[in-house]
Amino acid sequence: MNKTLKFALAVIFLAVGILAFRSEAASQMPWAVHTGKNIAVEIDYGKARPARTAEAVWSRGESVLDILQSVAKVETEPVAGHLFVVSIDEVEGKRGEMAWYYTLDGQKAKKLASLQSPAGVERIVWSYQQDVCSPT
Repeated sequence: MNKTLKFALAVIFLAVGILAFRSEAASQMPWAVHTGKNIAVEIDYGKARPARTAEAVWSRGESVLDILQSVAKVETEPVAGHLFVVSIDEVEGKRGEMAWYYTLDGQKAKKLASLQSPAGVERIVWSYQQDVCSPT
């Protein structure tokens, strides 16, 4: 093989490698480098279905809601300028009856998920339980 052909093949191989690494699919590769922190996300669906736990990668600037959306199908509803989680994986809350609440490392949340940073948190647990916050 002549030098020009070898050089062209090397350039093509390098370009394809760079594009593949930068693509969205690269983040799914086990050897990809993550710049964030791993956080366990447990979703307790109550009696609706068995609970499950997923691993999420948190990056600076993301909220607890962003983390949840990375591991589950989530529906939110704006109320008075704030986002409330109303459904996770098609298990929907009913105002005054059942709702979604979360804890951070076992501590009750003090902010809405869209406003809460999970910095320093190792485990987020979402629970489908009796709605104790909504007026009936």
